[in-house]
Formats: sequence, C-alpha cells, structure tokens
Amino acid sequence: DYLSRCQGIVVHARQYRDLLESRGVDPSRIACIPQPVDEAFFEAGRRRLEDHRPRRRDASWRVGFFSTAEYGLDRKGIDLLPEVLRSRAGSNVTLVVTGFKWRDTLARPDFAGLPITVRLAPSYFDMPGLYATLDAYLCLSRIEGGPMPVFEAAACGVPVISTAVGRIPEVLVPNESYVDVPIANGL
Repeated sequence: DYLSRCQGIVVHARQYRDLLESRGVDPSRIACIPQPVDEAFFEAGRRRLEDHRPRRRDASWRVGFFSTAEYGLDRKGIDLLPEVLRSRAGSNVTLVVTGFKWRDTLARPDFAGLPITVRLAPSYFDMPGLYATLDAYLCLSRIEGGPMPVFEAAACGVPVISTAVGRIPEVLVPNESYVDVPIANGL
C-alpha cells in the first residue's frame, strides 16, 4: 500500500484525515492543512444574498460550474450535468463553465444541445467579476480537497448549491450558507 510507505500525508479536510485514520494510518503522519481563500480579493465581486440581481422575466438563471474537465467526468460530477440540465430543476438554467478541456467534453453526444456557456477567464484576477455574473454556483463533486470555487463563490456572496465534500461541512452551514445536495444524485 502506497500510503504505508509515506513518511507524511497532507490532506485539506478533516473528513479525509478521519478516513485515513479509520483505515489504520498513524495520525502522527497526517497533517490537515486547509487551503485559504483570500476574502479581501474576492470582496471585489461581493454582493449580499439579500440583494436581488435585476433580471428579465424571460432570462435564464446563470449557474456557475468552474472546474477543469480534464480529470474525467465522474470526480467533479460533470457526468451528472446532462441529467441535471434536462431535469425540471435545470429548466431555465444556463450553465456557465470555465476551465480546461470543456470544449472536448461539450462535444460528447450526451452534452449535445445543453444550455452551457464556456467563459474562459483570462486570468485568476478576473474570477471575482465572473462570480459576480452568477445567480448561483453549483458543485456536484464526489471528492474534493477544498473545493476552492465554492468558497470563492461564497466569498463573493453567490448562493451555493453543493455536495458536502472536502471542507464544505467544516466551513459552510447547510441551508444557511449553502444548499446541500446528496453526492451523485444531482439536483
């Protein structure tokens, strides 16, 4: 087993430290170091949850899903997007994605005709502005270290819909600072 040969293991969330300990890894070899979010940086795009964005009645909801598509479809929950967007919950939604390999992923037959817009942010410094264009942020990941986009969206005041992966249960409160959806069940 690879982990038994490691001198030290770094995880980003307590739930993964607990999982390793339950599998017999010596706790003294595990360090839990959370990834920080620079809240001052994301303050630039901040809006308050009670501030409603002006919307045309016929405009679709803009929901962000910021992730690289190069890890495969299942880890980040990308495989769930066709079902979600074709469901009643996904009606009147335009999914805004950014990250590597989306054009390849969207060329797959199961993504044909879905309301997905690819917006490549020229740099990390453009991300607060991109979050500010969203009505909500969606994370369907099955495993994550952070996930950083969820915390960045929350720091910008964007409502979050997410699975309880990574540090989300440590930082956010279900039905208060985010809406919890079961892992692998979509919306």
